[in-house]
Amino acid sequence: MVDKINKIRPILILLIIYISTGVFLIYQGYNLLLFHFLLSILLVFILLISLILLAVKKYRKLAFKIVSIIITIYFCIAILQLFSWHIRKLSFSKLASRSEVLISAINKYEEATGKAPESLNNLVPDYISRIPKTGILNYPKIEYSNYERRWNLFVETPRGPLNWDLFIYFSDQIYPDYMFGGFVEKIGKWAYIHE
Repeated sequence: MVDKINKIRPILILLIIYISTGVFLIYQGYNLLLFHFLLSILLVFILLISLILLAVKKYRKLAFKIVSIIITIYFCIAILQLFSWHIRKLSFSKLASRSEVLISAINKYEEATGKAPESLNNLVPDYISRIPKTGILNYPKIEYSNYERRWNLFVETPRGPLNWDLFIYFSDQIYPDYMFGGFVEKIGKWAYIHE
């Protein structure tokens, strides 16, 4: 039994590293869809060769191991893709919580001056020591805009080259069900717009 565990230990370690790295990258805003597509093409090619080698007695054991590894990797890819939105949603939920300090600073500025700031730089240093980053590697900057009676914070969150998803906060927190060409999903006091 110990020998069997020792034989599969490197595979298990590799899979744990693969899944944990994938979860980290998705959490940081990266889309692994293209990578998984290219990896799948490579794995199909290797799988076909391995299936042919299963017929040759000399290579059967090696081919079986390769087929097992490929099936396990496909399983990991499926799990990562299945849960990718939940992982992204968790990172945006934490961003919404972290941004409370910035929202509070804008509200204090508004109370003191009677209007919203023209830019976030107007808040430093009287209302906040520095403008915070998002904490998400792929989307590091919080943008700000001020329109008439309503100001908003937003983070552009594309999941690919032709995607215009947006994570947005309106000062009045009134969000329609559909805007900017996509449906809206509330995350805390913010809204995620799926393009």
